[in-house]
Amino acid sequence: GSAIIWSTYLGGDTVDEGRGIAVDASGNAYVAGLAGSKNFPTINALQATQGGGSQTFVSRIGEKPVIGTGGLVEAASSTARIAPGAIVSLYGNFLAASSGGAASVPLPTTLTGASVSVNGIAAPLFYSSPTQINFQMPYEVQGSTAQVTVSLSNLTSDPSTVSLAGNAPGIFTTNA
Repeated sequence: GSAIIWSTYLGGDTVDEGRGIAVDASGNAYVAGLAGSKNFPTINALQATQGGGSQTFVSRIGEKPVIGTGGLVEAASSTARIAPGAIVSLYGNFLAASSGGAASVPLPTTLTGASVSVNGIAAPLFYSSPTQINFQMPYEVQGSTAQVTVSLSNLTSDPSTVSLAGNAPGIFTTNA
């Protein structure tokens, strides 16, 4: 790299050693090494901090998913008029680890590491990529607005509020 894009520290109050680093297709950095600190930083750790001696660690340093401004539209019409049951296109950044489509029905609620939640209800996914997710708005969603979040690994986007319509017919064509 020729410039610093972002930086952070990784360590505690004694000797911690990074021994390896790798970057995935989504730009997440993975650092592996030895931690001797009792206060080595952890979020959603798989194992509690051990006292005494060095412990092996693998840390993921990456961006949480970001839903873009105006990033939720009804997929067939590309309008913000979204109803329960509609197919929705969600746009943003760091949304999924890679690109992939659902291979069977019922549709999965996790695809390429990504999941979408609407008012706490897991949404069925058609397609996911780092910049786009297509999902079905759950029929169970009630009210005039809903909160949508995207989760990837242990990171969750800030909620995005979407207005709901009573109905929103959309037609997909073969030549559009």
